[in-house]
Amino acid sequence: MSNSTVVLDLKNIKKSYSQGDRATVEVLKDVNFSLCCGETVALLGPSGAGKSTLLHIAALLEGCDNGSVFIDGVDYSSLKDREKTNLRLLKIGFVYQFHHLLPEFTVAENLMLPQLLAQKPAQQARNTAIELLKKVGLGDKADQRTNLLSGGEQQRVAVARALVNSPRVMIADEPTGNLDEKNAVIVAQELINCAKAKTMGVIIATHNVRLASMMDRQVTMQGGKLQ
Repeated sequence: MSNSTVVLDLKNIKKSYSQGDRATVEVLKDVNFSLCCGETVALLGPSGAGKSTLLHIAALLEGCDNGSVFIDGVDYSSLKDREKTNLRLLKIGFVYQFHHLLPEFTVAENLMLPQLLAQKPAQQARNTAIELLKKVGLGDKADQRTNLLSGGEQQRVAVARALVNSPRVMIADEPTGNLDEKNAVIVAQELINCAKAKTMGVIIATHNVRLASMMDRQVTMQGGKLQ
């Protein structure tokens, strides 16, 4: 069970796109959504329904036409780009469908980089990286290059990297879309465990029915609204 503290609150989110000479497409229509501390939510819906757009707005990676994004009760939607970048570094973890690891660095270095950007000492950053890698079963891979890992291992590293600065909100956009069923369940379980242990909220966009059933609740994006 989650506690009653709301870590992410989206209010009246609207977003439209213009497609050349064609009419404007309204992707998000007055969307409202709240995510509590320790809670895991599956975001469902067909491709093109606006799930990724909603997650990008929630993560302050993209702006909206109208509405507000509250994190820990503070409205951050009107921040300047640099301020949003700093906030994401400290408060938001994001896991993409493709892991986006840096192949020129080792596994541990991929986890250290976000911490160094947050001004953490190098030794502390490495210690945290090693600790998290052990939790996801990759403690023995710390000094390997990321391109030597399997797809499932790389995605587990991506999850660990998103956790290194102890975010309040974890957002994952189809994080298991390129994984087999076994690795998909492993990655999902890691996110669930971290939500419970680290008292953060987790929202995952997915088409995986089994993964969705593991979450505390499911919401569906359809017709530009959440149902």
